[in-house]
Amino acid sequence: MQHPARGLAVIRVAVALLLLSHAVHALLHPEEIRGLGDLLSARHLPMGHGLAWSVVILQTLCSLALLAGRFMLPACLGHLLVLAVGIGLVHAPRWYVVGGASEPGHPGAEYSALLMACLLALLWAQVRRPQIGDGEIPSHQGLDLVRIAAAAVIAAHPLHGFAYPEGLPAFGQFLQGLGYPFGHQLVWLILLIQTACSLALLARRFVVPACLGHSFILAMGIQTVHAPHWFVVGPGENGMEFSLLLIACFISVLLAHWPREAKGR
Repeated sequence: MQHPARGLAVIRVAVALLLLSHAVHALLHPEEIRGLGDLLSARHLPMGHGLAWSVVILQTLCSLALLAGRFMLPACLGHLLVLAVGIGLVHAPRWYVVGGASEPGHPGAEYSALLMACLLALLWAQVRRPQIGDGEIPSHQGLDLVRIAAAAVIAAHPLHGFAYPEGLPAFGQFLQGLGYPFGHQLVWLILLIQTACSLALLARRFVVPACLGHSFILAMGIQTVHAPHWFVVGPGENGMEFSLLLIACFISVLLAHWPREAKGR
């Protein structure tokens, strides 16, 4: 890995923009903050509406700090706190997959979990930097965390498809309805590519083609499935932000590995 720091820079900007979009949207639509306050009050948290405003303001400040590359430690910790509490209050009782795949209307925790992995990678690189003479070592380790987390998140989807194939014909028919030939066979091809690319990333082998394979499938998924919907994932909105975060993860890993692998060839 030649330049892991530039890969982490991609993660930093992507995470900041994705989280900032929620805070800005909430500030522009205060009724959503009131809804969050009602949810917090229903979970027996004191001063639910005031707490909701505090969360939105905290997310805004932490995202702006990440974009500027300043106050990285408190910015990462602030976002991690909000995401962890969100998983405990909203996502944890439900199935892992976002978008309400298992129970309609209830988003799973995988998007928040991947965001937390990215933030932990940034936090690790920030905390460890003063303790190690070579500044690339903590960035290297942080980007490894991003690589493993993104690969594991993607791998859960084809493995679920292999374990429960009864839902695959419907997906194949959906693809054929969009004009793709051999829809059922195409679904199996997608699952096989996702599995192979995830295993390659977990083993840290063929990293560049694995990242390209995942990014291509995710980009096609955005075009065919997510683009007509609002940006935000779940509940039931099927937006594209989770796919964009995954693409950012794979681009960051690809950028860090490309020079070395090209030189090896």
